[in-house]
Amino acid sequence: MLVEKERTVAFYDLKLILGHHVAADDPSLLGRLLLQIERLAKRYQAIHTEGTSGSNRLSIREVRIEQDFAVLLVSSSDKSISNPVFENQDTGSLRVAEKKPPEGVGTASHVVIYTKTQRKVGTRRKGYLCAIECVDGVGKGRIQRLLDEVLKRALVSYSVGEEHKTEAAKVDFRAHAASSLKDQLANGGALDEILLVREALQDGGIDPPEGVQLVENAVRLKVAPNTNKEKVQSFVRGLFGKSDMDFEYIKVRYHTANGKRTLNIRSEDRANFLEQLMAENTDVRINKVMQQCHEHIVDELVDGIKEEVLRRID
Repeated sequence: MLVEKERTVAFYDLKLILGHHVAADDPSLLGRLLLQIERLAKRYQAIHTEGTSGSNRLSIREVRIEQDFAVLLVSSSDKSISNPVFENQDTGSLRVAEKKPPEGVGTASHVVIYTKTQRKVGTRRKGYLCAIECVDGVGKGRIQRLLDEVLKRALVSYSVGEEHKTEAAKVDFRAHAASSLKDQLANGGALDEILLVREALQDGGIDPPEGVQLVENAVRLKVAPNTNKEKVQSFVRGLFGKSDMDFEYIKVRYHTANGKRTLNIRSEDRANFLEQLMAENTDVRINKVMQQCHEHIVDELVDGIKEEVLRRID
């Protein structure tokens, strides 16, 4: 459920996967595509329908293009959702807010993209850092499907006469190194061990916390049940800070209700892994009461999200 003065945001790397006829590395491409998407949104053509008989409609309600940032307000209207009901906490009486044809229950999410430059790890472009407001019914998967559809329309305008070459175009929100693990841990999963592998491991005066066991040729954190997660994170952070700890890759083993899982992370992604491993999604608090759906972009909320994005850029 959404809280009136607080929203949670999750962070991704936004990648544009385009046909060979479009130079995806063109630094001006994203800006030009966003202008096309903005035009589609103003004509209420930036839409995607799902559900029985198209009962669930997702749309880009508003686009704002600024220096270094683009903000999208993504709105969902679902006719299949039951009417909202409010209960008076003094009397217990109920009030139903009935939908009228062709209305659907509305929710909205802000998508904030840092457009100045793509994030890099070494020489590899990871994508444009992107923050998505976490809202039930307007999740990353649905936003991605909406943007896939809208991107194809924008590319038709961008590349006149190339309509047949836009089918492969899509948007990819690539989670930060441990986002999927973080989600699993938040929903009942548990860490078993973290393995930091290198060819030869020197002693280096490593003093592991209780519940952590070291194994030669690697730093293997065997995490006992109920081990304090903050202590594990602090210990890993200390290892990464040692100049002689040049790890080749990180292997994380954990389990969920569906069984055991393994996550392999390249060593160059390790800083991001640390940030995301056991941290919760970032909460942004503002002084303005927000509804679950908006006509326009909520400036105060977006300002707070931008601060969180810039903190990760710096």
